[in-house]
Amino acid sequence: MGRVALDRCALTSLAAAFPDNLNTKHYSMKTSKVRLPSVANVRSELVANWKYLRRNFDRSEFAGRGDDFAGQDVRLQVHENGNWAVHVCPSDYDQDHRGYWGASCLSYDRQNLTDLARDLIGQCADAIANEV
Repeated sequence: MGRVALDRCALTSLAAAFPDNLNTKHYSMKTSKVRLPSVANVRSELVANWKYLRRNFDRSEFAGRGDDFAGQDVRLQVHENGNWAVHVCPSDYDQDHRGYWGASCLSYDRQNLTDLARDLIGQCADAIANEV
């Protein structure tokens, strides 16, 4: 037990003396530390939002916009600490621009929400991997 404490003290003093050698986060280390949500968890949020969309809005409300598509924009936001959120609204309303994002559309009609969840997570993973 005394040896473990000594090693921690030694590492702390080494880190203070040589901060570039011990405290540098490399690109590969950073990306491996970002924890992505599971497909099941994102799908669960998408299902809840899809049900809300169907329950509270009529399809004709989306037809008035002139789009062939009836639905709403959806985005997955993943923070570096592993927290995440699904946003279902026009992107103009997003106030928090931190983290990694995936974007698509949540259809008013039936769609495969598991595939949509995989796509959003994949986009976030690509954003993490492509960070410069």
